[in-house]
Amino acid sequence: DVPKETPQPETQPEAKPEVAAQATAASTDAEAAKDVDTASSPKAEPEKAEPLTASETGKAEKEIETCREETEAESFDDSSDLKKTTQTIESFLAGTEGVKASGNLKVLASCIPVDEGGYLYKKSPATLRMKAWDWRFFVIHGRRLLWWRRQGALRASYGTLKGDTGRRGFIDFALSRARVVPDEKNPTLSTLEAVDGAWKDGSLKDMSDAQRTIEFDCTDSVHTRGQWIAALCKLQA
Repeated sequence: DVPKETPQPETQPEAKPEVAAQATAASTDAEAAKDVDTASSPKAEPEKAEPLTASETGKAEKEIETCREETEAESFDDSSDLKKTTQTIESFLAGTEGVKASGNLKVLASCIPVDEGGYLYKKSPATLRMKAWDWRFFVIHGRRLLWWRRQGALRASYGTLKGDTGRRGFIDFALSRARVVPDEKNPTLSTLEAVDGAWKDGSLKDMSDAQRTIEFDCTDSVHTRGQWIAALCKLQA
């Protein structure tokens, strides 16, 4: 009898070095992809601004103090009509008397000079609105900052300055102290926030969010950011 041959197991061909390397790299990439948290990826979520450091806060406060000192040091020449003439609420609203707007933002509780009024962009508190910034006309009266949709709306509501007719909003600094924080990266932006972390009842027209901050942009305003900040700082006295 012829002895039967024992069958030999089939052997796989040895993989080429370059093919083996590609397979290993693909496996590594697959494992790495599993570890990626897409919710925290910079591409999935915009990078949030870091809060101001103690150094940056000190720099902002120094800028505010400088603006205050510069404003207090301003004076008009003796021959200037601006120094000789003060405009009252009546003449301002009527638009027939008084002086033209200037860069000086003196706070006078008894009247609203033209140089205390001006347009600013105010960021809307409504997060779902397509238009984030509103162009509003602001006036300093007493220890309050008031604003209307347009300057014409202020004239239309004359006689009801203490009411809400036609007025879009106000901040009463006699009730709440606030700080103005200039933006470190944008020379036209600033933020107004309550010193105590929340506005006291009656400080704002809309008290639905007592912890809100109010953002301003002085782009296209007749007054600089420093002048607006100096005027708002004086309301804290």
